[in-house]
Amino acid sequence: DLGTFFRVLIEEATRCRGAHRAAVKFPVFPSYIEKLHTWWPEARVVHISRDPRSIAASKTNDPGGTQKLIKRFPALRGLLPHIGMWFAVLQYVWASKAHARMAGRRGYRLFLYEDLMQHPESTVRELCEFCELEFDESMLNPAAGQASSVTGLKTAGFDPSRMHGWQAQLKPWQSR
Repeated sequence: DLGTFFRVLIEEATRCRGAHRAAVKFPVFPSYIEKLHTWWPEARVVHISRDPRSIAASKTNDPGGTQKLIKRFPALRGLLPHIGMWFAVLQYVWASKAHARMAGRRGYRLFLYEDLMQHPESTVRELCEFCELEFDESMLNPAAGQASSVTGLKTAGFDPSRMHGWQAQLKPWQSR
C-alpha cells in the first residue's frame, strides 16, 4: 500500500545517508496528519502554525504562487489575491480541525511560529524534548532560510519583528 511504499522510501533514504533517524520537513494538507501518524505511529509529528493573517498575506504575495499566476493571467489580477486569501483561510480551518482531532495524542504537538520568534530558547528546548533530541546552543542561531514572501528578505536567526510583516500587506478589513 501507499503507506508501506512511503515508509520504505523514507527509511532507505535515511539509511543511504548514513543517518540513524529520519526527519522529513514538508508542508502537507492538514488532513494528511492523521494518515502520517497511522503510517508511523512511533513518529513525532511537529505541527507548526502561525497567525492566519500572516498566512493570508503570504498567499497573496507569494512570488512562486499568486504572483506567478497574476503574470500568467493578468486579467485575473484583482481576483487571484482574494482566492489566495480564502485558500489560506480554508487551510487554517483544516489545520485547526486536524489539531482538534490530534491534540493529546502521543507523538503529536502543535507549535506556534509566534512562540518560536518571541521565546526561541524555551520553544526550541520544548521541541527538542518532544522530538527526543539533545538541545544544543547552536540551535538558537539558525542559518537564513527562504526569502520572505512579504519582504523578499532572507534573514537568519529568530527575529520577533518578522511576526508582523503581514500588517503592511493586508488592508484593514482583511486583518480583522
